[in-house]
Amino acid sequence: MNHIPFKGNAPALTEVMAGRVDFMFFPMVGVSDFVASGRIRILAATTAQRHPDYPQVPTTAELGFKGFEDYAQPIGFIAPAGLPAPIAAKLDTAIAAALAKPAMQARLKSLGAEVKHLGPAAYRQWLGEDRARWAQLIQSAGIKGE
Repeated sequence: MNHIPFKGNAPALTEVMAGRVDFMFFPMVGVSDFVASGRIRILAATTAQRHPDYPQVPTTAELGFKGFEDYAQPIGFIAPAGLPAPIAAKLDTAIAAALAKPAMQARLKSLGAEVKHLGPAAYRQWLGEDRARWAQLIQSAGIKGE
């Protein structure tokens, strides 16, 4: 298997659909139209559980590849580091309210997203854990920046 670097997901996906690249890792958000049209096929989900929109698709762990489920990427709302806590709390409340609306949930689900509000503390914790996982992987593989 050869790693082929692209400048983004869109050019890589184009090459997969054209048959010039065999596979790629791609976020579930944004694939539904390509799956429905038959232009791509999802081989596995890199999440702890099967994706609710694609229950027939096994997880990488089910296929014998443990550890990929640790690298699922949530979508987060971020703000400047110096944002006052009361404003951050107000934003979080508004975001949680928006995500709770059935129309918002339906729209995000139509894009392939699983709607789950973590809140600032839980998201910050996830980011720290994710950074530590990647740092350990990079160090153990001996990867160096160019």
